Amino acid sequence: MAICLPGLLAVLLLQSCTKDTAPKNTQVKNQDFGRLTYVVQDNYTFSLFYQGLMASGYGDTLANNAGPYTIFVPNNNAMTTSRFSFQSDTTNYFLIASNPSTKEYVRYLIVPGKIVLANLPIANNQLFTTLAGTPIYISKYKNGSDTVITVNGVPVIAMDQTASNGLMNVISEVPQPQVFNSLWQQMLANSMLTWFTTAIQRAGMQTFFDTAKNITVLAPGADAFSGISYKNFPAIGTLDQLKVADTAALRKMIYCSILRGTFFTNDFDRNTTSTPYTTYNGATITYNPAGKSFSSSASSSYDGINYYPAQTSWVGGKYTFQTNHTSNLNVPSGNGIMQQKTDTNVNPARLSVLDYIAQNQSLSILYTAIQRVKLDTAMSSGGPYTFFAPDNNAFIAAGLTQDSVNKMDPQKLLLLLKYHVVLGRVSSNDLAGLIKQQFISLHPVSRPFITKNYYGIFFNGIAITNPNLEMGDGVVQVINAVSNPPVGSQLQVIEQQPDLTFFAALIHKSYTLRLLLGDPNPYSYYTGTQGYMLSVPLFGNTVLAPTDSAFKAFGYTDSFAVANDTARLINGYYDASTFVSHPGFLQAYIFTGFDFTCDFMGGYQIYYSQTSAPVKFRGFNGSMYTSVDGTSFTGKGISIGNPVKIIGPNIVATNGLIQKVNQVFVVIP
Repeated sequence: MAICLPGLLAVLLLQSCTKDTAPKNTQVKNQDFGRLTYVVQDNYTFSLFYQGLMASGYGDTLANNAGPYTIFVPNNNAMTTSRFSFQSDTTNYFLIASNPSTKEYVRYLIVPGKIVLANLPIANNQLFTTLAGTPIYISKYKNGSDTVITVNGVPVIAMDQTASNGLMNVISEVPQPQVFNSLWQQMLANSMLTWFTTAIQRAGMQTFFDTAKNITVLAPGADAFSGISYKNFPAIGTLDQLKVADTAALRKMIYCSILRGTFFTNDFDRNTTSTPYTTYNGATITYNPAGKSFSSSASSSYDGINYYPAQTSWVGGKYTFQTNHTSNLNVPSGNGIMQQKTDTNVNPARLSVLDYIAQNQSLSILYTAIQRVKLDTAMSSGGPYTFFAPDNNAFIAAGLTQDSVNKMDPQKLLLLLKYHVVLGRVSSNDLAGLIKQQFISLHPVSRPFITKNYYGIFFNGIAITNPNLEMGDGVVQVINAVSNPPVGSQLQVIEQQPDLTFFAALIHKSYTLRLLLGDPNPYSYYTGTQGYMLSVPLFGNTVLAPTDSAFKAFGYTDSFAVANDTARLINGYYDASTFVSHPGFLQAYIFTGFDFTCDFMGGYQIYYSQTSAPVKFRGFNGSMYTSVDGTSFTGKGISIGNPVKIIGPNIVATNGLIQKVNQVFVVIP
């Protein structure tokens, strides 16, 4: 069973309110309980959204302000449809959404002013500005004798419910918020579209997707390209081949993926019969609402380009929507809508996972390792499997070559490989919504984390460089680093790192840190102990660990000097000359939870919080800011020109993570 770790934080920290309890931080005196927050709170079928509303801070806005506002509320069934909730799992995954965050989702569903849907004209995609400052699209149309209203393609199932400070409408799914100003920015930020964005760059069409207005992009995944061939050009099987593909042919194909006009999936599904649409280069494709797919009745050749219908979304092929994976559909940007292709036609004649690895020269070290420990025998039955496959550069960066793999302890090597193989098919289409979960692997004990956020899919924080390679018996996800399975607690792992001896000595001088980082159980906490760090029941820790070189650069000559300065580094001290109390440096080095570099991505504030902040300090009452790529930090006391950089990322222990950093730093609260 998959376990969603941050969801535990939400369960522990955010208890759903009853209608007799005022929302947190609201002014109860003379409170108007007819306002929108209380209307949402009063109905249990909105309980999942209500928790997100309060966690975002906008519950206070709708409880304390006269408005008026118009809010679109997904009920609990909508949360399930949008994969934020599961019947067999009590976790509210909406609370831990990231990229877009819970706050971004919530504020996108609130529109300043009173919009009476019953009074809107019959029209498509009428724009209204949300609290996020970006538009939401409301369509109203006739379907026989019925009038249908949709929000970003999502049907409204109950409308114009009155509150004292506005109106509430109930919707059947959670719409995707608009985050980016252009489709190019939108697609470039999505690692699942690496092949498509590479094709766009090769064709020189970045500016087009940045500036074109009112278009819909049917964005194909990697599988679409494997079925394309050109005159006098071989089939595209790798990104390297795509980077040298004929630019004129690529432009023709890309234009075939663009529709004139903005279309949500509901716009396609209105007609009960097949409907033709015109692509940007004048080709005609037909949408079949029964199969939720596009196809072409034209010949399988267009402008000298051949198409293979079983594998591609281009003209002459088939383009399929898989509607229960809503995170890939109906994604608005400032100049259009993105609909991401779902490859559902798996060719049973395709290569197996192991055959693909064997034939790919960039995975030759991995294949040598597989043969040495006979993992191919273990994977010959059962499945399907998803292999998060480190490429040759990843092995070399980890100090492993063909020769060293052949000399490595076979049991250790086998466990390393098994850790990279998870049960089932795990592709962008299988990971619906924005999630962070542990998945069952072939490793007998350890389960890796797989994260899907706005920037792509990550294996223990490692980016996928060649995604969603569908095979006959599973999926290959090529990654650019090796992830070692945990071999002990954070303290044990730190003690095994030759460049963290100063930090290890410091931990041993502190009872609190020895207890916090030395307990291998990530669920442990210690009631009755002194100190906030030990008494907070949150899952795991992430510690920023300065290297020995970092301590030396700060002025410490050896590990003894570090261990003898616990007042400044750990406990904190009082400066009698300035009458100022200073917290220990390390209080700003420890976060709650398993926080990979992909969790830091986006550039946001880390702070102490008892709510569902994505990343937060375990006990430090100050703040830091992450870089957009998630690999460095700034804050008060840290020079912007010299940020704290992660130089040894995503080292996994049983009770948390170690992120090696390049400097000892002081964050001023």
